[in-house]
Amino acid sequence: MTASPTPNVLTSHLPVVNAGLFALQLVLTWVGFAQGNGAQQRYETLITPAPYAFSIWSLIYVLTAVALGVDIFRPALSLFNSSAKPNVFRTLFALSCAANAGWCLLFNNDFVNLATLDISLLWLVLLPIYLFANYERRVNAFQWKQFVASELAFRVYFAWVSAATVLSWTVTLQEIAGGYLSVGSYITLLTILIVLALTGVVYGEDPVIGLVAVWVLVALASKSAAGFQGVDRENFARIQSAAALGAGAVLSMIVVSTVHRIVTIRLNRAASLVANPPKRGYRSYGAVKTGSP
Repeated sequence: MTASPTPNVLTSHLPVVNAGLFALQLVLTWVGFAQGNGAQQRYETLITPAPYAFSIWSLIYVLTAVALGVDIFRPALSLFNSSAKPNVFRTLFALSCAANAGWCLLFNNDFVNLATLDISLLWLVLLPIYLFANYERRVNAFQWKQFVASELAFRVYFAWVSAATVLSWTVTLQEIAGGYLSVGSYITLLTILIVLALTGVVYGEDPVIGLVAVWVLVALASKSAAGFQGVDRENFARIQSAAALGAGAVLSMIVVSTVHRIVTIRLNRAASLVANPPKRGYRSYGAVKTGSP
């Protein structure tokens, strides 16, 4: 009787499986948008940013492809490999590929409410990976190579999916209401995004989620109002003002948090040197010894 593959053999192929699933996700995403015929324009909201904001997907795809390649060929630099149970996070990423592809197909085929549930699931699947990245940054020394080659991809991905989830729920709420919502409702939805970004910046010590939020808010604040008329145009102007204020608040907090972190690190280093001063060396009969002069 042929023995079944051991779990270690099966899980050892997860990095390659994830690369294949990611490639399949890209294909299904292309199919979804090819079928959509301008679904994004059909489900316009008053907080949808300018079209250029969505170009961030190209950056996400490139960074993710690099991260998956690193996980296969240079696992020592992989964020997943930093975990005690790396295959748990690899499995979560595999689920995210399915959820992402599902969202594209559902949204572009006008199943917008199901698409909202799907992208909410995608957000929940990516959340543990994002939280682990923040934890890893607190307990281990910062490494530029790992950050750029692996960690950055999942930070940008989660941050953008957070914004996309807010937008998707906005579409669903408009479908339920049968039209545009009140200005207060849109500002509340923007506030959710801003609070999430500020939480990541302050408590997660993550400027990336803040920068992505600023990208979205600036794209909204700079969007042309040509597509709106009358009261909708006035309401859109108010929302743009709120978005501009929100972008300023998040950017300010990024600067304050970064400066605070740099100062704290330097003060801790100085305190460590004072508590444990380096011993001066001196020579005796050709040997170098350490101690008090």
